[in-house]
Amino acid sequence: VLNRFITAAISKNLISSATDALDDYLRDKERFIYSTRLSFIIMHPKFISYLKKSGLTENEIGYCCLYCIGMNGNEIAAYLKRKSFYNTSSTIRKKLGLEEYKTNLDIFLRGKMTELD
Repeated sequence: VLNRFITAAISKNLISSATDALDDYLRDKERFIYSTRLSFIIMHPKFISYLKKSGLTENEIGYCCLYCIGMNGNEIAAYLKRKSFYNTSSTIRKKLGLEEYKTNLDIFLRGKMTELD
């Protein structure tokens, strides 16, 4: 998808194709979360290792990656179209040893990622 946008910017005639590719990519939520998690495995291996050692599942790790790219819990819930995302967020908090209202999960995760880099 990124290559299509780069090509579109250079050639000035593929913007529609690049936009369509991005829309398709974002619609496939599982693929997006999977590829985001894979990029974090490469770019932030210590962070991913920390999440695995904390007992998070692959899906929960994927959700943590969404937090780390800048999304908050409400945005993740809206993207996934899951009102029950609060329960998932609570499970992640428990596995990481965080108290319910001590800190925002997104802030904690971004800080931990920076700390472990």
